[in-house]
Amino acid sequence: MKRRSPLAQRLWYELGKVEVSSQSHFLICVSGGSDSMALLHLFKEIIPSSYLHILHCNHGVRTEAHNDAIFVGEQAKLLRIPIHLRIHLGLKQLTGGFQAAAREWRRQEAERLCKLLKLSFIVQGHHKGDQLETRLHRMLRGTHLSNLQGMHVRQGHWLHPLLAFTKLELRNYLLQQDQIWTEDSTNADNKYTRNFLRNKVIPELQQVAGEALEQRLEEFSQQSSALREHLQAERENL
Repeated sequence: MKRRSPLAQRLWYELGKVEVSSQSHFLICVSGGSDSMALLHLFKEIIPSSYLHILHCNHGVRTEAHNDAIFVGEQAKLLRIPIHLRIHLGLKQLTGGFQAAAREWRRQEAERLCKLLKLSFIVQGHHKGDQLETRLHRMLRGTHLSNLQGMHVRQGHWLHPLLAFTKLELRNYLLQQDQIWTEDSTNADNKYTRNFLRNKVIPELQQVAGEALEQRLEEFSQQSSALREHLQAERENL
């Protein structure tokens, strides 16, 4: 039996902390980028292929989207994992709010497929950098103090098991495993708020705060969780 990589062992530990059974069935959301490809290969190390399904969503916007779908399909075939392709041709007609609409569409498609196939969990490849970005985005959007926690590893039947991993770790893992990925050209387009935060704002803040930026936002998250629990207890005591 092939020995698990150190990152796969860490993933197994993260799943264990949120009581995810190895007998569960998983829908892995795979775009073809480095984060989701690392997620896919890590799950392949610890979970039998017969317990896995892949969902790939084509937004019909980028010219290279068709090639991404072919790439993910080829990887699924190599790994012997069933793949489900979903295409939305109406998103490119939107004049604003594209990213939010695209996220909601992907979420709805994942929910439908999970229910149809009677799977246990939907899995996404958000990592530590995405968590930092999410918390900042919620602060700037004016989210209530009790909702600044960011993403959780497990939220119902949704899993984000890579939140303790950095993007660099995930890319190094793929390189060590001789695996490839695709690059989404829109990730460099700063007209989208999240891209602007990721590409411009966060690097500037890290120059000022260094590693303390992540620590401070984690402290905010913990305080937010405590406040939410307090407010919930107050409501129950009314």
